[in-house]
Amino acid sequence: MSARLVGVALRLRCELRRGKRYWYAYARHAGKLRKAYLGRAAYWRGRDEGRAIADYDMALRLKSDFADALSGRAAAHLQRRNWDLAIADLDRALKIDGVRAADYVLKGRAYGERREWDRAIADFTRAIGLGERTALTYIYRGAAYDAKYDYDRAIADYAEALRLEPSNTRATAARGLAHFNKGNFDAALFDLSETLKREPSNDVVLLTRAMVYSAKSEPARAVADLDMLIKRDGKNASAYMQRGTVLLKQSELDRAIADLTQAAALGANSREVLADAYYQRGLARFKADKPDGAIVDFSEAIRLAPTLRQAFFERGRAFAKRQDTLMAINDFGEAIRLQPSAAAYSNRGLLQLEAKNYDRAIADLDEALSRDKEDKYAVYGRGTAYLEKRDYERAIADLTEAIRLDHPAKADAYQDRGRAHVLQGRAAQGIADLSEAIRLTPNDLRAYNNRGWAYEFSGDKTRAIADFRKALALDRNNQFARESLKGLGISP
Repeated sequence: MSARLVGVALRLRCELRRGKRYWYAYARHAGKLRKAYLGRAAYWRGRDEGRAIADYDMALRLKSDFADALSGRAAAHLQRRNWDLAIADLDRALKIDGVRAADYVLKGRAYGERREWDRAIADFTRAIGLGERTALTYIYRGAAYDAKYDYDRAIADYAEALRLEPSNTRATAARGLAHFNKGNFDAALFDLSETLKREPSNDVVLLTRAMVYSAKSEPARAVADLDMLIKRDGKNASAYMQRGTVLLKQSELDRAIADLTQAAALGANSREVLADAYYQRGLARFKADKPDGAIVDFSEAIRLAPTLRQAFFERGRAFAKRQDTLMAINDFGEAIRLQPSAAAYSNRGLLQLEAKNYDRAIADLDEALSRDKEDKYAVYGRGTAYLEKRDYERAIADLTEAIRLDHPAKADAYQDRGRAHVLQGRAAQGIADLSEAIRLTPNDLRAYNNRGWAYEFSGDKTRAIADFRKALALDRNNQFARESLKGLGISP
């Protein structure tokens, strides 16, 4: 083919009509060159990107530096989710003509699909700088900022899109979601409600508004939105999931379990939805004091999503409730491997304490307290471990901190600190602590046993006998009190 024929004039017109692209291509040559089809309109209307790509290929064989054909083929690749091919074509087109603003938009979209948010933002910004200041371009860039958790910039872009097109519901909905993610619940509700005024059948926005109501602790409104959504679409797994989650928070456990079961049945085609449904139902069963059922659900969630750290953590709690200490320790260990947290270290440390692995308990509780120094359970557990290891001064320090933090078992903390004081030769301080424990729990026979022992240790036989008799009155089978009285020469 002669250079004259190859260089024949080719032209591509792109018109935007009602959001659809119509492509026309023309090729001329002295009656010898066949017409080159460049992504004909019929192929785009029929969503036949394959034929469109074939036409663009033909055009590019005729003229390899035809930027419009490269751009058109990139758009077709984008529709077919061939991101790398789309970017390669757009790079070639922009090398030929670097001021093609629409091509930067397309390339930004392709980078966004590849989750390369910084590159996407750079391309959208270049497009805007070249004059592509459309609502859609700002929405695309806002979505990229959203994905980077840069909600302020995302909200600013959505606001600009709305300045350009005040009735653009896509921008209103996106800004509402960004406000929600940022924790601006009232602003989110305003935007989402405005969207629903214009698009009352938008199920995604209705579901998002329900999530905002739930976050605002307005469960009745959340459930009302979800009821409406489920009535409209009885197969919406996400709606059942969200309603089940709201009901779980309200401790309506039977209804929550029913909704989450339905979500699992409807979400069978999505591993992510299915894993979340089993996880949430496991939480409901655990809360309903059904640890066996909870373990089954958490295990299924883990099978579907092996890196779901929280499922390992919650299954560990369920194993602990079932007193399966080794399995619980293993699950908390896996949760720590996936994502270390104060709670996971604290729970594993307390189980190590229960298993009398005191050094391991202290190591875990040290780590927990390095992450959360206000963890009253960790500090009390570590104090107990130090007490068992006869490291009395450290035990006293931790037990004092547990008392300051108002540990639920404060009376036990006083008892343990009292024992540590006595064993350190400070009987008076120990007896004072044990007396405070008795004041807090007047019918705790262990407190009377301990104070009786402290009185005996200090040589106050009369008060020791009185406390052992009180302990025996609380429980006639109290062997410690019986043996202690015998040791003092008193018949029980």
